[in-house]
Parts: sequence; C-alpha cells; structure tokens
Amino acid sequence: MTTATATTFTSGTAPGALPFIGHGLKLRGQLLEFLESLPRHGDVVKIMLGTQPAYVVCHPELVQKVLLDDRTYEKGGPQMEKLRELIGIGLASVPHDSHRRQRRLVQPAFSKARMPEYARVIGADIDATSNSWRDGMVADIQKDMYGFAVRTVVRNLFASGWDAEGIDEMREAMDVAFAGVYERVMAPLGIKEKLPLPSNRRYERALTTLVSLLDKVIEQHLKTPEDSGTMLGALIAAEHADGEVLSARELRDTALTMMVGGTDTTSALLTWTLHLLAEDPEVARRVMEESDAVLGGRTATWEDTHKLPYMQRVLKESLRLYPPVPLLTREVTKDTELGGRHIPAGTTVIYSAYLMHRRAELFENPDRFDPDRWLDNASALCRGAYVPFGLGARQCIGNDFATMRGVATMSTWCGRWRFESVPSAPVRAAGTLTVLHPERVMLRLHKR
Repeated sequence: MTTATATTFTSGTAPGALPFIGHGLKLRGQLLEFLESLPRHGDVVKIMLGTQPAYVVCHPELVQKVLLDDRTYEKGGPQMEKLRELIGIGLASVPHDSHRRQRRLVQPAFSKARMPEYARVIGADIDATSNSWRDGMVADIQKDMYGFAVRTVVRNLFASGWDAEGIDEMREAMDVAFAGVYERVMAPLGIKEKLPLPSNRRYERALTTLVSLLDKVIEQHLKTPEDSGTMLGALIAAEHADGEVLSARELRDTALTMMVGGTDTTSALLTWTLHLLAEDPEVARRVMEESDAVLGGRTATWEDTHKLPYMQRVLKESLRLYPPVPLLTREVTKDTELGGRHIPAGTTVIYSAYLMHRRAELFENPDRFDPDRWLDNASALCRGAYVPFGLGARQCIGNDFATMRGVATMSTWCGRWRFESVPSAPVRAAGTLTVLHPERVMLRLHKR
C-alpha cells in the first residue's frame, strides 16, 4: 500500500513594487505578463496593492483550498468592494453568512427544467444577429457579441418582449457603470473617485439609471407574482419551506449580478471563440461538420446542445485560454496558513484562472488552441487547475446557462457562416482586472 505524501509548497515575493502604488503599474498595464511571471517566485507570492500586501496563489491545490473554504477565504478584497458598488449584495458578492440562503432561493431560476425556454428566447436573437450579417462583410465582432449578450440576458431575465429602446437604455447605463467600476478597481489609492469629475458624475448617473429601471420592472412583476417563465419570475416565485422569499432589494441586486455576469463575460467568450475559429481552419471545419450533421442549418435548441460534444470542447478550450475573469480576490477572515505561509486576518488573497490555465506544468503546450486536449486530460487535472467558473459553494450558478448559450449560438452560426480573420487587424488581449476581452476583433463573414 502506498502512502500519499503532502505537497511541499514554496513562497516568495514579486519584485518591482514601487512606493505607494506597489505593483499597480504592472497590474494596470502588463497584467497578463505579470500574472504569468509569478510562479517563478513561489506557490504563494506576495504582491503589493498600493501600500497593502496581497498574496497570489500559483498552485492548483492551493487554488482549490481557497475556493472550497469560503468561510476562511470570504468574498472580499478591493476588487469585490468596488464591484459591490454596482451589484450590491447579489449572489456573487453576498457575505458567507447569507450566501447559502440566497443561493437556495436563486437556484430554481437556473434549473434544467427552465433551460428549453431560455434557449428558445436566445434562439430568436441568434437568428436576428445572423440575419443582420451580409456575405463578404467585415464585422466588428466584439460589438456584435456585446449587443447579443445584453439582449439575450435581458430578455431571459425579464421578458422576451422587452423593447429595443429599453434594452439600449439598460446597455448604455451598464457600459458607463462597468467602466466606472473598472477604474475604481485599478486606482490603488481611491482618490480619483472622490473628486467632482465628469466621469464620476456619469458613473453615479448610470448607477441611478440601472437601479431605477430594475426597481420599476421588479415592481411590475411583483404585482403579478405568478411564475412568468423568466428568470425574474423564478426568483419571485422561489421560497424556503418556512415561507421566506427574496426581498425587493435582493431581487434587484440578484438581477444586476445576472446582468453583469451574463453580458461582458459572455461577449468576451463568444468573441474569443470566433477569433480562435477564424485562426484555425481545421477546428472550424470540424465545428461546421458537426453543426451540419446535428442542426442541418436550423437554430439549435436546448436538446441539441447535448449532441454537440466537439463544440462543447471548443468552448472549454476557449475558456482555458481566455477565462473571462482573469483574477478574483478573497479576504481572509481569520489568521491562517496557506502553503506554509502565515496569512493574517483581513489580508487579500488572489487567485487567477488565467495564470492556472497557462501553466505548462498543467497543460501541455498551454498557448496552443487544442479542443481535443479535453478528451483525455480532464480527469487527470487537480480541480484547482481549471477554474473559469470557480469551485465549491461559490461556483458560478449560471455555468449551465452560459454553456448552453455558447454551444447553441456558436453551432448555429457556424452552420450558416464561415469566419475569416482580417490580416490588417491584429487581435490583442486588453489586460484588465475585471473582464479579459480582446481590444478589437474584425472578421470577414462568408455565407455558407
């Protein structure tokens, strides 16, 4: 009988911290390169966020430990503090002591029984976007994907009949609000946000608009509380065995969380996936062949998504290369030990899906786009090695919805269109602390 031995972890400090701003310049201007450099300094690496230390976990076993122990590693840190200004106390940001109750109330909105109707609503926008394209045109794919993501999440959250004017108003407010949150996350000293600047006034107006729009639609739904088939209808109808339900404030914050989680991250995933397919004709050919065999040119349904295994692997590989959220912060609730290093209570701990997904020790040829790596490699990986949706009790509740939307959308479009890169428009990742999206993706579309 063999005896398992404990892993010996190392720790270190990232070089290059500057007075007052710490590693702020690297986080702002060289985020991805900085993240990939950290494992050279240990499995737990100290960095400086302004004048405050933080610890980045660089080993999959430690990532797993942080994500599974959400009592010790609470949702917190500077990133989450700023996000709470936008999404309040929704499921992604609510403290541990309230999380279990809220998740049980939100879970029915993401049950498999509701997915066929969500897919039907998404299908209408899949067709509308496809019909807006013309053979031979060059499309700003990132712009198209963002619009598509906003429309599909708003219509599934509230109602398929939400008018275009209301969606545009919501989209504009979200654009400004999310940009404002990003600026606040990136500002280590928090001084700029306190000044009477036009950007701060726009941010405050955008938050006010979002709250007003959501409060209005929630009030309308509460007047007719029967389940409407929408996500909001499911949230209103859900209750505990003791009769407890989500409050109006919780409904609004949960709706905001769903909108934020279902727009920028989804548009980034779809954009990166189309870019990767345009760059790899062989993978694109296999996707098109699978789509032709299963869909035959029609729009994918919920049932179809289970019959498209290659497209599922393509999306999984796209999420590995470009996880929508490159890093997330936690706050330690009590003095603890992590990888042999003492971490005081109140300290920020950081894990990065991007860092883990690009480690050559975990993924052979990590920079290569290879959907077939998921045929054999998945079961051999430590759970902390692949974390685009997190792990444990705080794992993204919408991962099935996101996967369904991605598979249905990509397979349908690839059954109708071939996507070609435009040589004069190189694609670069915009290294941000919030959502990992490309700066711009221009693709030429060819009707099949």
